[in-house]
Amino acid sequence: GDIIFNSGRVAECMYVTHQGRFRIQYRVQELDNVAVTPSSFLKSRAMEEFVFDDSEWICEVSLFTAKFVHQCTLQSESFTDAFTFSRKDLFTCVVRSPRSTGFVYRYAQEYIAVAPHMPSFMPLEMQSLR
Repeated sequence: GDIIFNSGRVAECMYVTHQGRFRIQYRVQELDNVAVTPSSFLKSRAMEEFVFDDSEWICEVSLFTAKFVHQCTLQSESFTDAFTFSRKDLFTCVVRSPRSTGFVYRYAQEYIAVAPHMPSFMPLEMQSLR
């Protein structure tokens, strides 16, 4: 299948999977939910993977950080639909709808508060507040 993004690359957007089958491959982290650099990622222990065909939000952390490094690889396993949502898209939405600013602010605060308590064996970008 097609590679949607690779581990070790800077994340530029959030992905929303819509239909199809996807595979995520990642290394089990020895770190405690900190931003992973490419060199520390390569030192991680074991490779894990799972396949899913549900709608998912992946890498929403990229909406709130400028230089988050992908900690996993996302690949399509069949004909798929996935959409992207970038920091620029988020900015445009907030500018066009000022009422959404409060929601985005509260969501970012909650995400930042919850992130340190999410399981450290899973890449941060795969963890969502949904």
